[in-house]
Amino acid sequence: MCGGHAVSKPSGTDNGRGRLRFETLSATFGHRLPQQVTELARAARQKKHTVSIFTHTNIATTSLSDALNAAGLVHEQVGFTEAHAEALSAQLALVQFALGQKGVQVRRALAVFVTACLRSRGLSPLARQMLDQSNPVLQRALRALAEDLRSAGCGPNADTDRLAEIVTGAYARIGTFRGQEAWLQAAPIARRALRLLKQDQSLTAMAEELQRARDETLVGDTRPRPRPVQVMNLHQTKGREADTTILLLADDEYYGPEGEPFPSGSRLLYVVMTRARHQAHLVVPANSHPLWAPLVTALE
Repeated sequence: MCGGHAVSKPSGTDNGRGRLRFETLSATFGHRLPQQVTELARAARQKKHTVSIFTHTNIATTSLSDALNAAGLVHEQVGFTEAHAEALSAQLALVQFALGQKGVQVRRALAVFVTACLRSRGLSPLARQMLDQSNPVLQRALRALAEDLRSAGCGPNADTDRLAEIVTGAYARIGTFRGQEAWLQAAPIARRALRLLKQDQSLTAMAEELQRARDETLVGDTRPRPRPVQVMNLHQTKGREADTTILLLADDEYYGPEGEPFPSGSRLLYVVMTRARHQAHLVVPANSHPLWAPLVTALE
C-alpha cells in the first residue's frame, strides 16, 4: 500500500433513505492504518452504533482483524467459518499431544489452520515451513510449545487449567498474528471441552465434543455470537447492514478483468457503501484506482 495525504471531507450524499453521511479519507497507509480504523470504529461505538468494516481481499481481512485484535478492539471476523473450524481441529491436536496420545499430527493441523485463514490456493510459506521444518526460529518456538504442552499434560493429574492457557496462547507463540482472532474465538470452546477431563470423562469424550463443535461450525449452527463490530470481505456484504460502515481499498489489489466503467465492480461498490444506516467511511490511498476515483471526486 502506498503513502497518501490526509483529507477528510464529509458529504451529504443520500442513498435514497436520507440517512447516510459519506466521508472520504485519503489516509496515510501503513502502520497508522489500523489505528485510524480503530479510532473510526470506537467513535462509532461511542454513539452505540454497530460497525461493519469491509476489505477487498481475504488476506486484507485477516490482517486487519489481527491488527484490531492487537489494538484491543473486540470484533467478529465474518465469513471465515473454515478458519474457525480448523482452529478447533488444531487446538484438539495440541491437547491430544499434551496428553500423550500417539500419532497426533500437530504440525499438519497448524499448517491447515494457517492455510484456512488465508484461503490461498497453495501452501503459504509459514504453512510449508511448519511441515518441512525449514525455519530454525519457528522450530525453536514449536519445540518450546511442545515442552510446555507435555509439562501441563503429563502424568495422571493433568493441569487442565494451565493446558487451556497454553493452548489459547499457542498460536501467538509461533511467530504470526495472521489468524489470531479466529484462534482466540475457538479457544473458549476448547476450554469448555477440557473441563470434561476435570469431570473424570475420557479424552475420547473431550475429542468428540470438539469434533461436534467443529462440524457445527462448518454447517453454520454455532458461529460465535455476532458482535457490534464486524470485519469481512466486501463480497460478504449481502444482507449485512450496520449503523456505520468502513470500507478499505488499496490501489495495488486486483479488481477483476473488466475495464471502465467497471459495471460489476461499481455495482458491488454501491452495494457496500449503502450498507450503512447512518454513516459510511471510505478509506483509500492517494493513488485512486479508476474503479473508485469517480466516487472520491464526487465527494471532494
